Amino acid sequence: MKVGDLVRYSQEYASGETTVGIIVKVQVSTRKNDIHAPYRVRWSTSSPTIRSWYMEEELELLSGCS
Repeated sequence: MKVGDLVRYSQEYASGETTVGIIVKVQVSTRKNDIHAPYRVRWSTSSPTIRSWYMEEELELLSGCS
């Protein structure tokens, strides 16, 4: 996933409907396992969680930015 991709909070972790968001920042590190949740998401409506940084397995890719 990269900046500009549309995502949804994974149904596996959510209860009820989830909101669509866009990845606005990706933190990169040269050290393995240095960054736990590298994806910053801006949600289209209220956030499904109180966080703004997410792990890849928490997000479902809806469409990639070309």
